Amino acid sequence: MSEVKFEIKKDNIEIKYKDRDQIKPGCTLDNMNSDPEILGTYETKEEAIEALRKYRTEISEFSCSVGRMFDVTEYYVEENVYDDNGEPESCNGVWEESKMEIFLKNEDRKIIDTFDNYADAEAAYNECDDECSIEFN
Repeated sequence: MSEVKFEIKKDNIEIKYKDRDQIKPGCTLDNMNSDPEILGTYETKEEAIEALRKYRTEISEFSCSVGRMFDVTEYYVEENVYDDNGEPESCNGVWEESKMEIFLKNEDRKIIDTFDNYADAEAAYNECDDECSIEFN
């Protein structure tokens, strides 16, 4: 008999600077080369979503031989069905991702606004009349 499990998974993706508009909730789900880490397993979706609240999406910027890059680590609740041997049978989808916060800060490092994706943060940055910066976490 099949068993449904709600798992909190941790996944990571590196995004090139030129593709920074792809930094948005769920962006790690598009990474075909990933091997997500299971952090916890729950019997109900509600329990898993409640446990997910303690995680926040992590974003950092770095430079390498191909130029500026962003490293994004996300956490999410995924519903999976397992067979009698404990082997995955199917995935019924992702229910929720960890909260992504990208900040627009003024020169005094006070938060002007908060965004859940890079494209909106950059648009606000480009319209900002004062000295400001885009920052993560």
